[in-house]
Amino acid sequence: MTCPYEKWLSQYIDGELPPEKRNQIRTHLDSCDICRTEYNTLTGLDIQLRSLPEIEPSEGFERAFWKKVADWEERKERSAFRAFFGRGWRPYVVSGMAALMIVFGLHFFNLAAPAPTPEDVMMAEQMDLLLDYDIISHLELLENWEAITAVGEPS
Repeated sequence: MTCPYEKWLSQYIDGELPPEKRNQIRTHLDSCDICRTEYNTLTGLDIQLRSLPEIEPSEGFERAFWKKVADWEERKERSAFRAFFGRGWRPYVVSGMAALMIVFGLHFFNLAAPAPTPEDVMMAEQMDLLLDYDIISHLELLENWEAITAVGEPS
């Protein structure tokens, strides 16, 4: 069984909590056996760890450590270079070639399109008329417009 206050015990022991939270934990420890047992265990470990002698690194430790880090970074850069130029470049080349073919194809087909004829230009200018189906469906009446208007006129 766990208590939600257990996560604060380590910070309480190290003195890292604000005063209001510290007072809240102190009051809680008086009433919770689980947290009190965990607190006693952690303080015991803390006392034992603080009693251990401090270990000094060897004379060349820092220099050897940073050399290993530099070697590791260099190996990582070389492997990235090899991965790109060894086998990783192929998808980039294929993608580039596909893009180049698309651009060339669009340009080629754009150049191959025939220039519009005068009839095409005239038809485009008359497009509004051609789209109006009611007028086109009664076109034969418009062809005889003079005869129709003559019939309706009083003589």
